[in-house]
Amino acid sequence: MQLIAGETIECGKEIYNNYGPKSNRELLIAYGFCIKDNPDDWVMIKLNFDQDPDKDEKYEILEITDSLDFTHFIKKDSIPDKLLSQCRIIELNYLETIYFQQNFKNSYQERGNDLFNFVGYRNEISMLEILLMLLNRKLNTIIVNEQNQVNQDDELSLHVKIFRDDQKEILKSVISKIQSLELKVLSRALDDFKENRLSKPPFLFNNTINEFIMDNSLLFENNNNDYFEIKENLLDSLLITSDKAMKMDQEFSKVIHNIFDDELLETEDDIVLILFLIHESNNKNSYWKNFFDAVKDYKFVLMNDGDEKQKLQELNEFYENLSQSIFSNDLPNDLFSKEIFTFENFVWASNLLDSFQINLENKREYLNKKILLKHCQICSDADDYDVIIQLIQVGEEESDIEDFKVHSNILSIRSTYFNAALSSN
Repeated sequence: MQLIAGETIECGKEIYNNYGPKSNRELLIAYGFCIKDNPDDWVMIKLNFDQDPDKDEKYEILEITDSLDFTHFIKKDSIPDKLLSQCRIIELNYLETIYFQQNFKNSYQERGNDLFNFVGYRNEISMLEILLMLLNRKLNTIIVNEQNQVNQDDELSLHVKIFRDDQKEILKSVISKIQSLELKVLSRALDDFKENRLSKPPFLFNNTINEFIMDNSLLFENNNNDYFEIKENLLDSLLITSDKAMKMDQEFSKVIHNIFDDELLETEDDIVLILFLIHESNNKNSYWKNFFDAVKDYKFVLMNDGDEKQKLQELNEFYENLSQSIFSNDLPNDLFSKEIFTFENFVWASNLLDSFQINLENKREYLNKKILLKHCQICSDADDYDVIIQLIQVGEEESDIEDFKVHSNILSIRSTYFNAALSSN
């Protein structure tokens, strides 16, 4: 072996070989060692949305915007812009997907990922929620594997520990950064709501958004407990939920309890929200008046005429059955009169719910359910695996613990499927 130093070396002086900028994974596999606090280290994240019912439409958007590489390498305190843009596309709901296809299909190649620096508040919050879930899952995988590892004092095991410790530090730093970004987005959304700066549906391309998202000086400084507390306070001021509707309007709550049995009511969150949207939109002093002013003329028509006709037919059947329950009860006229509870208003409220609903995953407890996520064990860190979810009944006494499996594709990206799995078990 011949070494070319490129400079004069004193006799007896130690010579160092430069391995170049390599991650700890590369160093460990190739050379059997790691570097603590390696500035070139990264964590690999791979996205998967195979179970998405709109995957073909989203794949088309991803293809045109040159965003088909689903593997991302995340460094400490750094969130790749391409990862955020890709997650925004994956988290488009049906309305947003159609909107982009109809209005911006010819602009993809010209504007590229600039279109996805920001879509709207619903999309941004959902995107950050799902990204936090992915990163926390990755972190939990490392922790579980670490706990199952037999303690060994050989040199290779020590370097494996360095590798895992650095992976955890990278993930924790990025999770904290995304949590801070989420709080900033929620805070700005609340300010825009209160100051009546909400644009018309579908709430896209607020021109003031980019500057505050890109300005890192505005990031919240928080620890994990602060994050959950601040987030819950912001969400409580921002979101319309069935629980909030029942608590803030006692008269509405009494009417709902007259219409539905208590057991049935627990499974009818969506219907309660639809009824509350119809009722509250007629309240001139509503806390959400600015929101209702922005969406009062909102219409959403499916692209396929056959699908639209079927949707309206299903809604009409639902409306007729619900009308019988409402008008057969002796209810206050100012709540659900025939002038207020019309089929047109029912379709309007249903479209609002479908278009702007947010599923929140990263909470200290699974709200509005009678279960807690007590234990989640990742069986492996491959692309194809099962996740064991362990559930307990919430109450004074714990019921028997029940296990069931959720496939990784379901848990990885589509929060709605995860919710469905929890609800059905």
